[in-house]
Order: sequence, then C-alpha cells, then structure tokens
Amino acid sequence: MTRASRGARGAVLAIMASAVLGAACGSSDGGATSKRVTFTPCEGDYECATVDVPVDYADPGGAKISIALLRAPAKDPAARLGAVVVNPGGPGQAFVERLATTYPVLSAAFSEATTRFDVVTFDWRGIGRSAPIACSDDALFERLRSTDLTLETPGSLQAVTELRTALLGGCLAKADARVLRTMNTENAARDLDRIREALGEEKLNYLGFSYGTWLGATYATLFPDRVRAFALDSATVLARDLEGDIAEQGASYELGFARFFEACARDAACALRGTGATSADPAAVGQRLDTLVAKAKTEGGLAAGARRLSLVDLHFALADGLRTADWRGLASELAAAEAGDATKLLVGADALMGRTADAHYDTTVLGLLAIACLDQPFSAVPTVDAFQTFAAAQRVAHPRGVAALLPWALCAGWPHARSGARVAVNAAAAPKALVISGRFDPITGYAQGAELVSQLGNGSSVLTYEGDGHAAALHSSCVRDVVTQFLLDPSKPPTKTSCPAE
Repeated sequence: MTRASRGARGAVLAIMASAVLGAACGSSDGGATSKRVTFTPCEGDYECATVDVPVDYADPGGAKISIALLRAPAKDPAARLGAVVVNPGGPGQAFVERLATTYPVLSAAFSEATTRFDVVTFDWRGIGRSAPIACSDDALFERLRSTDLTLETPGSLQAVTELRTALLGGCLAKADARVLRTMNTENAARDLDRIREALGEEKLNYLGFSYGTWLGATYATLFPDRVRAFALDSATVLARDLEGDIAEQGASYELGFARFFEACARDAACALRGTGATSADPAAVGQRLDTLVAKAKTEGGLAAGARRLSLVDLHFALADGLRTADWRGLASELAAAEAGDATKLLVGADALMGRTADAHYDTTVLGLLAIACLDQPFSAVPTVDAFQTFAAAQRVAHPRGVAALLPWALCAGWPHARSGARVAVNAAAAPKALVISGRFDPITGYAQGAELVSQLGNGSSVLTYEGDGHAAALHSSCVRDVVTQFLLDPSKPPTKTSCPAE
C-alpha cells in the first residue's frame, strides 16, 4: 500500500480491515427480521448488495435507508467457512468502492483467511453508497484545506467561524437531518447486526482496525450472544469527550515524531538526516521538520507543481507518515518539499481528504465529522472562540502534535446530538476477544489496548506488536498469523502474546 492512505480520528486512513462471519440466522435489534440478501455481480469480479435498515431503531417500522455491501467470494469455495466483513475504521471510511482495489493486498496478507472466507465490506450509514449525506460543494472542501484549522495564524478565527457556518448551513439545506442524528457507533453496530442477519449468519466473527475496534466492542456490548471471534487491531478507546481524545492523540503524535527523528538520525540513507557534527542527532532532524512547517505557515503553503500544499495538508500528511512508519519514504517526501516540490505530499493529502481523480470530493471528511462529533462531542468547547483557547494550550503541551486538532474546530457547537448517552462498553457476556496494540503506535497509544480489555470485561487478551506504525497487521506477518488462526478457531488461545518489530 502507498502512504496515501487514511488515518483514524485526527488523520484520515484507508486501511484494510476484515471481519469474519459464522453461519445461520438470528433476530436483530429493533424490530422485524431482515430478508436474506441477494448479491449481484459488480466492480469486475465482485458482488454487490444492499440491506435496508431503520433510520431510527426506536421506530423500526418507520423510514428506512439502504446500507451498501460488497463481497469478494472465498478463493476456494469447497473449503469455505463463512464470510469476512471488512471494516477499516476512520471513522466513516467509505470502503465498498475501495475494497475492489485493495482486495489483492488483503488477499496476499491474509491468504489462508481469504481462501476460506468471503470478504464483505459495508459503508457506514451516511457514507459512500449508504444514503450519503451532502452538505457542501467541492469549493468548500478546497476552502477547508486552505484554512488554518488550528487557529494559530492571524485571521484564522474569523475564517474558521465562517467555514463552520457555511458547512452547517449546507447540512441544514441539503442533508437528511434524521440520518445526521443517527450516525453514531451504536447505530453502526445495529446496522452490522442487520448485515449479519441478512447474510444468514448466526454468530459474528469480526476483525476491526482502529476506530473499527470501538465498533466491534460496541457490537459485543449490544449483542454478546451473537459473537464468535472478535480480533481488534490498534485498539481504540474513546475518551469521555473530544477534548480528552485530542490531548491523548497529541501525545501519541509526539511519541511518533520522536521515533521518526531517532530512526532517521541512525539511518545514513535518510534524506532528512543532519550533516557533519549533527549527522546522528535526532534534534537536527526535528529542526529541519520544524523549519518546513514554519515555512508552510508563513508562506501560505508549499510549492507543489501547479498547486500548493497547505498547512492543513502538511499536518495530515505528517500524521499519515507516522501511521505507516515508512521513515525513509516520509523523509524523502519532506526533503523534496524543502527543495521546492511537495507534489508527493500533496498526492497523499488529496487521498486523505477524499479528493478523487476528477478533482471532486467524496464523503471522507463529512463522514469523519458527522460520526466523531456525534460519538464524542466537546464537553466544554461550545464555540470556535473557545476552541482557539483550547488549541493554544494543546500546542504548548504537544507542539509537534497539532494534527490532533484537525479538523475538530468544526465540531464546536455541533448541532446534531444523539438521543441518549453513549453506550458504555461492557461485553462480559461475550466470548473473549483478541485485542492488538502497537508498542509505538502513533495514532492509538499502546495503553488503549489494556484499557479496551478492561472495558470489555470478558477476559480478553492483548497481543503486543513491538514495532512502529498503526494497524499492526499491516506491518507484521506474525500478527497476521495470530489473527488468522484466531479467526479460524477462536476456541484455541492465542499462541503468542507479542510479535517482534518487522
């Protein structure tokens, strides 16, 4: 995979994820049984279908929306054990269309699993092909990318305030408010149960990545008797509010940058390494990065061919570079930007922001905001002015972790509130899960693995990946092997508690 992928929460990611389904039928939360889904050929060698779900599960007989599915059949039908549902985290990653292009990578990484299981993915409600919300045009997204969402530069407060007003006004005029009010994780879990039911599966086996681990934990809380094997990679635990989440993310980014600087200083082939007396000095690498960020800030971005890489773009690209832990690749792109060509960083930023090849924008950013602002509203940041004060304190605490602030100024005073309190994760009645956490994960900190296990309360275990980067299975064949064996036979305890860096 390229570095132009998607990150969780502060940095949008296009990661592979997978989930495995058992086999039979059950009743779903909130009403009538779904009909068995019928797949039809689409996207080349794949199959598509839709599952109708209630907009509001408190009114199961009311309005419905369709959740889009895509399936890649098992490579060996004679040995088939079930189906695999792909969840890439995000939140709000539209994956139905993207699975067709990423499946070959997934298939190679999880060869045994994709031989014996269908691979199925779905778009979260309001995202991609599942009743997508529409709040703005392409011009507004271009404006978002050129606006200092950290509210540090002169004039940024007014610019962000106006941007937020335009975005929310567009949602009010164009989007279905009923869908916007229900795009939380609990409803995504209920939709997932309708998918399980429509596939004819009695028990759900699930592999979720990043924010997808929170979806898995929520599903296990709501439907503990419908769980077979849950593997949760890059464990994510939502803080009490968005303020807490931003602070935790900022600290994780700081750790990631420290690891990057140290690795670059040790590597003679690292393009951002110092020279002479500073050749092996991590601080020299950090200084070059800081100088580049300062240039983007003062000059309104960096040259990138006929376009410019904005400050927001740069911060997102940096966060994604930490996610992949491709230190040489990240350093090479930053060195090119130093030399006047930030084109490669811009290509990555375009993918992160959902800019398509025809210069239009998909639901990536809207999905991220609609879900996260609903799942985790601010507790004490009601206005953009208040966010500016909060952001200033975060920059002092985590000066290189400012990507954690993006794009959350737009959540201040988010008008679409959930109908009740967030469901507290407690899956004591569900089977044990395999929880995976990276020792140096710069997106979801290592401690979140143990915290998720504690909240699940069902004796789950933690598999530690001892390397860098986010989504351990993307970096480690050892992790992939443990995950595959767990999904194939969850009755056997994991053979390892840790996997070495690769």
